Amino acid sequence: MSAQPDAFTVPADPDPMSYDRKVLFVAGAGRSGTSTMAGLMKIMGLHVPQPEVEPDETNPKGFAEPAWAVEHHSRLLREAVVQVSDSRPDAWFETGRVSTREPERIKTAEWLEGHFAVNPELVVKDPRLSWFLSLWRVAAIRCGATPVFATMLRPPSEVVGSKQKYYANRLGSAHLAASWLNMLLHTERATRESVADGGRVFIRYGDLLDDWTKAVMYTGEQLGLQHILHAKSERIRDAHRFVDPGLRRVSGSLDDLGLPKRLHELVADTWTELNKLADEGGDTPEVHEALDQLREGYVELYEESEAISRSSVVAAEQKTRRGREKPGKEGAAPVEAGEPSYAADKLPHGLRGRSSVNAIRNPQGLTNLEGHTDFDITWPWNRPGGLRAGATAVLRVKDEAPSLPFVLPPLLRATDHVIVVDNGSTDGTPEVAAETAAKAGLADKLTQASYPFEVARAGAEHLGQHELSVHSLSYFYNWCFSLVQTRYSWKWDGDMVLTTEGEVSLSDLTWQIGGVQSIIRVPRHGLYLDSDSHGYLDLGLRNAEEWGYPVGPDFVFTKAFEWEIRSTPEQCRSIGLPQGLCVELKYLDGDEFAHWTDPESFATSWRNRRKRREWAVFHALKEGQLPPGVHEITAPDGVHIVDHVTKTWLPRAPRPLEVG
Repeated sequence: MSAQPDAFTVPADPDPMSYDRKVLFVAGAGRSGTSTMAGLMKIMGLHVPQPEVEPDETNPKGFAEPAWAVEHHSRLLREAVVQVSDSRPDAWFETGRVSTREPERIKTAEWLEGHFAVNPELVVKDPRLSWFLSLWRVAAIRCGATPVFATMLRPPSEVVGSKQKYYANRLGSAHLAASWLNMLLHTERATRESVADGGRVFIRYGDLLDDWTKAVMYTGEQLGLQHILHAKSERIRDAHRFVDPGLRRVSGSLDDLGLPKRLHELVADTWTELNKLADEGGDTPEVHEALDQLREGYVELYEESEAISRSSVVAAEQKTRRGREKPGKEGAAPVEAGEPSYAADKLPHGLRGRSSVNAIRNPQGLTNLEGHTDFDITWPWNRPGGLRAGATAVLRVKDEAPSLPFVLPPLLRATDHVIVVDNGSTDGTPEVAAETAAKAGLADKLTQASYPFEVARAGAEHLGQHELSVHSLSYFYNWCFSLVQTRYSWKWDGDMVLTTEGEVSLSDLTWQIGGVQSIIRVPRHGLYLDSDSHGYLDLGLRNAEEWGYPVGPDFVFTKAFEWEIRSTPEQCRSIGLPQGLCVELKYLDGDEFAHWTDPESFATSWRNRRKRREWAVFHALKEGQLPPGVHEITAPDGVHIVDHVTKTWLPRAPRPLEVG
């Protein structure tokens, strides 16, 4: 029998600096074993960015926390007015809003980039981390790294007991249990796979203490962490010395906490479902759906409790204000118990749809002038069952077959649902939409509809139409959005393509927005195509339009001078996303202005400045000229220019992006 030396050749030790860039984010509620997990990762060879938070009596073996990250998160929480253990579902909107700020994205990415020079596999951990996972995901993308996630699970009764013992928390068991519920339900939602991610694991603290080798190897295999897969014996010995089963110093049952009945049920059911995620093969769509329902149940419970206890909040505010009055000051006027700044934010979902009668003169719906009863409009919040949580993108399309293969996949991944309404396409647009969704494995998230009436072009034609005519842009848009069944919506065009960073930003905001009444502005940049491998990206105009809106009677379409406009209440919040998250496809061999009555009108008003810019750039490029602010881009061989710009060129472009 001949020897086969190749089969028994011992491979050379891999060079750790050759590993792909990866960041492990250790998430979960405080006192859940995150320090033990991060400490083990450090021992295995992953790098905890220095300096670290010093050990103390609450955690004598160390926290394995980068001090910069702790300070960074603490500052951002103060700016968002959010507590570390915050039980408000709307707190996720506040931290999500802060996470969209370009200066914070730049600062976070620059800090992360500096530590990759030390080690290509990093571990970042902090009890405040979950509030800013969307920020860190973007930072990883900008560094060319893959984000991966490990969420620690510990029975909620032990988490509450440990916080009360070591942190002298005086807010009570109900608050701590509610904050645990809020943290874990939303952390689970935040770590679901996105296009940029490399996976996630859920690890029970008890399993880690009972047999850390099994839990850590499972983490390494699932997340592709090379330092774990190639760990040497001495590191394993060090880890055995580090892990102390006696670290689990607090025990108890949920019954010991004396929680209100409904809160007790939600905590117990959530713990049951989260435990399934820690089982091999347990991270399934069925568990996700169950957790979505529990998250919605918690939101409803919190909103009801908040509405009922409003007098207690007002009384506390009055006491605080009076306590700030200068000693000896007399005759101060009593503080009136007014409504909160954003009153609709505080109403239970069941009441929000009845909080206004703004909906174009008819709170029930709209009847068109032509008598096409099949296309009369019933407002979606008036339908039985009302609206569910989530966000839906609505595309009104005509002859967008070339664009939809680029537009739909990231949009389907980023939102809960997409509705495509075709308006007389002759190029097979509906068929391409269906094929694209099926190819992406997301056909269940796509709904298609047809609007058979000719719709007025923007400009003079639109101005001449009554807003209740089926030919009006306003009526057309209201009909399209009446198909939405979620509480939030995205007004999207059939030629708008998200970048990788844009996709993860939209995906996170889709769940972070919750029930907060806020508009979201999305910048977009024209990408002019003259072939599959060559194009021109226009960064010469700074423009951000309102694309995200709540669904409700305060947010319906009405008539403006050149086009439709969405109504908004006087007090409405607004978020502006950073530049570089979305491109709008323009075909140099097509007619990009057919939806306008007369392009000469572009010069008549400041409102049309974006169209003026597009007209000027389009015709300059057709004549072989390169206008200022326009970048000529050629894709690598075998890569489509749209994919190159949205997945590589824009995500890796230096920040701040020079626009306008």
